[in-house]
Amino acid sequence: AADGLRADKFFEPDERGRYRAPFLRGVIEEKGRWGVSHARPPTESRPGHVAIIAGFYEDPSAVTKGWKANPVEFDSVFYQSRHTISFGSPDIVPIFCSSLPHSTWGSYPHEYEDFATDASFLDHWSFDQFEGLLNRSLDDVKLRQLLLQDKLVIFLHLLGCDSNGHAHRPYSSIYLNNVKVVDEIAERMYNLMESYFNDNGTAYVFTADHGMSDKGSHGDGHPSNTDTPLVAWGAGIRSPKFLAYTDKPDDGFRFVDDHRHDMPTPQNWALEGFERVDVNQADIAPLMATLVGLPCPLNSVGNLPSHYLKLSKSDEVEAVLANTKQILNQFLRKSEQKQSSSLYFKPFKPLVNYSSVLDRIEDLISARDYKTAMKYSEELRSMALAGLHYFQTYDWFMLMTTITLGYIGWMANLIIHVLQSYTTFPASLLKRTQVYPMNTSMKVYIGGCLFMGLSSIILLLEKSPPLYHAYVFMTIFLWTRIVQNYEFMKSAWRELFNMPFKYIMNLLISSVAALLILEFLVMSFFDRKLYTWCFLALGILASVCGAFSIEASPAVAIYTWLACWFLSVFTLMPAEIPENNNLVIFSGALIILIAMASRWATINTTTFWLYLNRANKQAPKSSKLFFVQVQQAICCIDIYFVKVKDSVDSCHCALGYFDLSVFNNGVFDYISSVPAQRTAPVAPVDQLVRSWFCDGATALFTL
Repeated sequence: AADGLRADKFFEPDERGRYRAPFLRGVIEEKGRWGVSHARPPTESRPGHVAIIAGFYEDPSAVTKGWKANPVEFDSVFYQSRHTISFGSPDIVPIFCSSLPHSTWGSYPHEYEDFATDASFLDHWSFDQFEGLLNRSLDDVKLRQLLLQDKLVIFLHLLGCDSNGHAHRPYSSIYLNNVKVVDEIAERMYNLMESYFNDNGTAYVFTADHGMSDKGSHGDGHPSNTDTPLVAWGAGIRSPKFLAYTDKPDDGFRFVDDHRHDMPTPQNWALEGFERVDVNQADIAPLMATLVGLPCPLNSVGNLPSHYLKLSKSDEVEAVLANTKQILNQFLRKSEQKQSSSLYFKPFKPLVNYSSVLDRIEDLISARDYKTAMKYSEELRSMALAGLHYFQTYDWFMLMTTITLGYIGWMANLIIHVLQSYTTFPASLLKRTQVYPMNTSMKVYIGGCLFMGLSSIILLLEKSPPLYHAYVFMTIFLWTRIVQNYEFMKSAWRELFNMPFKYIMNLLISSVAALLILEFLVMSFFDRKLYTWCFLALGILASVCGAFSIEASPAVAIYTWLACWFLSVFTLMPAEIPENNNLVIFSGALIILIAMASRWATINTTTFWLYLNRANKQAPKSSKLFFVQVQQAICCIDIYFVKVKDSVDSCHCALGYFDLSVFNNGVFDYISSVPAQRTAPVAPVDQLVRSWFCDGATALFTL
């Protein structure tokens, strides 16, 4: 498992047209099958490896354990194996092997994970440890006997791509070179295994837990994070299947969010002619279990990708049926648990007669009608997964109703509080609502307590989680306060309709505008282009208001209009744009040029400049401020290079040389205190200053 390896960086060629993983590329074309494994958010290392090895998608609440400690013990391919050998990261390998008695594993110290260096040596460490283990087995009889057992699982966790992606970004030469290192290790691993065992009885699966965004991060559901490579070859794996590429229609299947099934393969991958079999990340666990001859992990929700397996028709149907029964057993257990704790149980109707379907499949297998048996098995498996989802969301309606009522109650309480505390309602209105305050309040609170107690008893009988109690109690409490203020609300409502029609319309218009703005903000999370339309409309509105409502010149209105339209372009761009040194230099130079032009216009005041500013001609008194502002612009560029890029090139030296002529030591001390964005060793500022003194003249001459 190559941690943090993006699918596109693995499959695409480099700038010279050469593929970064020539060995695995040859496997795809000559020996095995390939596809894209689709991870599910959160795309982190722990949940990714849990999906690959255990076959289920971990609950996000595991983040409270820092993705390290296991909240609960779970079954996995490693646990089902006769013996597991694993080497790799101290954050991943112990999750699966620390409490596994039949395992041999090792991990490097945390100190090895240094983001300031090329982390590909971590991948070499994992392979070297396994190679050393095989070499020791030549002199250790017990170790050799252990290695010669069947149902042996070997897991190498290669962290280099993840560390280099965080530190240097996935388009850097270090990250891309790490892809080549991973390919070399895969080739060495294959040659080592074949020479040691020499029985053609080993299956190989190469994949990644998640990808890497252009910013060097991961965790969300962007395709750069969810799309990872999958290559399988060896014993039990089909040979490549050549296809004449045709556009396949969308069959409605979804892997992650909107990732369609059978999406077109990018042309630069040059793999359109080889059948591509995409899988969900959890599907890899039943694939590995079937290859080794193990039961699927107990809680796996993965569909066995039969297109990877080289089996007879009967064995293939039996393998899919075993996968179906394993998922069906989870459904039955979920159904049993929910039925035992529900006062009114609603079963999942499509699987009420599941036993008859199983009998039908067994009869078809006995009659050697494997095609129909496969169809029924896959349909039953899909129904079982739908049933699992049904019981996973069994309390959805109750929870959504309770939480929605809670939010409405909270908003109503806020309105009541504002009306009572911060408005000037007539005193007679407040008196009318307080005629019988004590009796009314007491009855309401008693009723609320009784209802809360009844709800608590029902939740206890249904063995609901403590969080359910909190949701229900808070909602009942809020609505109890609303009922307590019923007379006040009725009087306020009556008072509202007694107001002039103009005030009511203003209130309605303000409320509708607030709702529209809120909906716009929510929609903008899903479509950034909405802000483009907002800026376009704002440019026209602001220029019109500036021209007619505010005492501003037409030039200012035109400037406002152009500025808003210029800003509207940026929300059409992708949210993530790779770093570009030229853009940083260009923007800094542009700011300085604008500052100098403004300074010149201020000194050489003209009639046009006075017209734009509507100011009186006077001697400029802000020369020091001007130089400070220009210095700040240059300083920002310096900090970008020093703290983020850790590079000192000729252009940077020139900027630093200019800084020296205007900055004092206090400003340098401030720059030194700016925290670095990553834990890379950065030269002290005084050392950079000395280097700028030496190289400044040369840099200026070069420019």
